[in-house]
Amino acid sequence: MEKGILIKNRSRVAYVLFDDIYYVMKDLRKTLVYTKDDEFWEYGGIERICTSADERFYRCHKSLVVNLDKLLSVEGDHAVMTDGRSIHMCRTYLLRMKKKWLNYRGE
Repeated sequence: MEKGILIKNRSRVAYVLFDDIYYVMKDLRKTLVYTKDDEFWEYGGIERICTSADERFYRCHKSLVVNLDKLLSVEGDHAVMTDGRSIHMCRTYLLRMKKKWLNYRGE
């Protein structure tokens, strides 16, 4: 079975593959998991997903984890994902992520 994580909330239980995750974001009490076609959420911290994931997932700051395989470009103050979504970040976190991404890609 491919590696992934079980996401549970009151109305839905889903097994989300790590290959399908673009990024994970913490919003107040919810952790949101974004894939190409769907959005999953559960109550609780982002740490559970961070500890289960592998090296392609980079925790940019306390409320955002990005799948480096799904990162297309870093432009200005945005990270652009392969599906076209754009994630706004402050300059400091964006520069750190850019370094990590280049390292991960072997550049």
